[in-house]
Amino acid sequence: MVVVINKMDNVSWSKERFNEIRNKLDTFLRQVGFKENDLQYVPCSGLAGENISERVKHSSAVWYTGPTLVDAVGKLLLT
Repeated sequence: MVVVINKMDNVSWSKERFNEIRNKLDTFLRQVGFKENDLQYVPCSGLAGENISERVKHSSAVWYTGPTLVDAVGKLLLT
């Protein structure tokens, strides 16, 4: 499952906020049966279109080195 954490532009692409949301969602999703390897988290900004199909260009987001949303979904569909 690809889990999108949207509105990252509202928190200046804060890695700490991303990890806080990820940790809460991870706990819940594991309780309902998902395994760690079944989950992939992708930060994005839908309004700005950042990290949807093109890598995020915001200078505060250099910490994120994973795939864009389109790449993550594409990889999921191919497996």
